[in-house]
Amino acid sequence: MQIYGANAWKTYNEKVEQTRQQLSAEAAAVQREVEQVNLARKTEQLPVGRRLLQLEEEWRDLATRNRSLALAIATLEQELVTLQRTVTAT
Repeated sequence: MQIYGANAWKTYNEKVEQTRQQLSAEAAAVQREVEQVNLARKTEQLPVGRRLLQLEEEWRDLATRNRSLALAIATLEQELVTLQRTVTAT
């Protein structure tokens, strides 16, 4: 009985070790896949990120120019009103 019990325990330990090795190998394979996906994502996103920054800067410049133009238009409209009053007053 002790021999059978010891062999059974030894067999069980060997199977557990095989399972551990298999799961370890699978985990390593999954980790490599994750790293490949992350590298691919990074490779795609870096140029897009630079483009987004460029577009944001362009938008900011255009918004600033738009505000300047709106202010200039408002100033010119006010001058026009003032000139029209001057012309009608004389």
